[in-house]
Amino acid sequence: MMFLCRMSFRLLSVLLMLFVTEALGTEGENEVLKHSDTQDATEQNEVTFTTGNLSDTSHKPLLPDIDECNFEESCRRELGNVCVNTEGSYTCVCQAGFREDRAACVDVDECVEEQRVCVGRGECENTLGSYRCVCQRGYRGNGTHCTDINECLTGDHGCDVNARCGNVIGSYFCQCHQGYSGDGHSCYGQCYGSMETDDDGDAE
Repeated sequence: MMFLCRMSFRLLSVLLMLFVTEALGTEGENEVLKHSDTQDATEQNEVTFTTGNLSDTSHKPLLPDIDECNFEESCRRELGNVCVNTEGSYTCVCQAGFREDRAACVDVDECVEEQRVCVGRGECENTLGSYRCVCQRGYRGNGTHCTDINECLTGDHGCDVNARCGNVIGSYFCQCHQGYSGDGHSCYGQCYGSMETDDDGDAE
């Protein structure tokens, strides 16, 4: 039986002895663990072991894989990378909301690349790795469901005290009362009456 300990694996003598005890037993002249390869493990990236009992294939070696994802430097998470451990190695993949671009993960602008991300009165705002929907001005809600704000009832209209507020869908308007002039946000009183003039037409 041959066991390979490849790169990124740790050969633990304690676990190896546990394997020998469990799989091969403690009796028998052939059941002896022997190192059959003296090559430098750093050059070959593997160490080969064999056992004298070649007929026993019912057990697998207890050689634990090193989870490289436990090390922060394995993948740079600030770039949107996610570390995925594999047998004897690891790989870095981009998180959802990012895409690979020249060996780096870049943010995907869903507001530009996807059609109708936000529906109705919602507007799309891109965020790092995602996006959000916000209601347009004059509406309120969670960005998915938006309802009109009646500024005339809430008082958020800015109309002059001498003007009336009229609500419309998504907005409002201000109109000066009769006898006042202005844009509705500022209203001015008008002067009524007549002025007497002399024969030359000048006011007296």
